[in-house]
Amino acid sequence: MDRFRREKTIQEEILSGNIPDHLRQFKALKLEGYDPSGHTITATAYVCSDYLAIGSNQDYVLVPMSALTAQMIADQTQTILPTRKIVDLIYQQAELRLAPQKQESSGLQMISIPYFQAHDQSIQKQRKAAKAQAGQLLAGHKKDVIITNRLDHKPKSVALYGWHQPNGQNLQPLSLQQIKTYVDYSHGIRLLAPEVHIDGKHYATVDILKHPVFSELLSDEGVILNPRAILP
Repeated sequence: MDRFRREKTIQEEILSGNIPDHLRQFKALKLEGYDPSGHTITATAYVCSDYLAIGSNQDYVLVPMSALTAQMIADQTQTILPTRKIVDLIYQQAELRLAPQKQESSGLQMISIPYFQAHDQSIQKQRKAAKAQAGQLLAGHKKDVIITNRLDHKPKSVALYGWHQPNGQNLQPLSLQQIKTYVDYSHGIRLLAPEVHIDGKHYATVDILKHPVFSELLSDEGVILNPRAILP
């Protein structure tokens, strides 16, 4: 497939429900912050246990996709892409951490299906060796497409972050160097649920991102007014 048809097909397959069951349930992510008086705020966000994939429980593949496709899927499922802080928290709280599997950089091959497949197979070997269980919160094996205030100034870019190493340091600092249609084998899409629970109460995640106090639970950049990977 050409890249346009490939992106369209990825979107159609995921939205039609051709995904493994463990991606249908969210995992709790503990959050902590402080109110203006200094009292601790405890909260819970909910994230997919792994990056988006196509296939059945027994036979699936993690699928890199453009930020455009990822945002369309998020819009249709009323979910949100993570912030840099959420990516860090996922790694810290992951039930299983996988080491990044870098492949040789070779231009156009990096954006090809064979490269996507080879990288997925290397991750599957890691899972098998670690005796990973479906539904465990996994981290470290992909870079994340994220939301960030920096997109306000570079709206034609894709924001990438993560790919944490076993020492906790990430290989990919926050970067907006690539255009929003770019995607390569290392990219992963993880979704955040539309609600956050704070002290037992339900709040819309987008409202928390815009809140002058509560936003620090989800963001290390302060308030995020445009909670999308692709700005309107």
